[in-house]
Amino acid sequence: MRQLAGTIVVFALMSCAASSEVVDLDDEAKEPSVTTLAEVTVEGSPEAEDPDALKDAKITLRAPFEQLHSIAVKNEQGGETKLVVTTSDGVSHPVTTPFVSWFEDDPGCPSIERESAIIEVRAEGGAIVVLTKSDRGFFDNDENGELEMVNARACRMGDDDTFECSEKEIVSAELVTYEGDERRVKRSFKSRWWVDADGEIEVDQAFDGFSTGA
Repeated sequence: MRQLAGTIVVFALMSCAASSEVVDLDDEAKEPSVTTLAEVTVEGSPEAEDPDALKDAKITLRAPFEQLHSIAVKNEQGGETKLVVTTSDGVSHPVTTPFVSWFEDDPGCPSIERESAIIEVRAEGGAIVVLTKSDRGFFDNDENGELEMVNARACRMGDDDTFECSEKEIVSAELVTYEGDERRVKRSFKSRWWVDADGEIEVDQAFDGFSTGA
């Protein structure tokens, strides 16, 4: 989605749709595993451990969180990237939220937001904080471009020994256009953010989507 057409065909955007099925983690996925994820199972068809999903991510862990793994899980629509956190007792705990999804029949519509990469994972306030990037097309009157966002989620371990994540918050965004390989930032947004006592992401300023009507 590097170049966006100047003329937007409305009926084409309305016809674009994509859906993903959330893959629930097996409640019995609690067996100890320090060097392997073989005993961490999920519904669907788990692939081998996928280190490429974290190769460009900044990882900062501290006790009791010792190791972080990523796995790719196929479902009927395509697949998702999941995380597994190993604690100091040697137990691997799945994170219930998928962070990157892909679709076999992705229609390629610019109106669909696609979460494309994990860029940072860190331990903070007893939680695992995951930052991802996503993008979608932006259309507002005569203005269009590509909206590139950074999302933050805080994930805490529940009573079932799996991590559950808060709703994502957009903590930074840029509206960009491309002319060939030249990237131009038209607008930008960034907010201070933190993890509150309830394990939710709080932001100083909510992102308004660069709406001209705001």
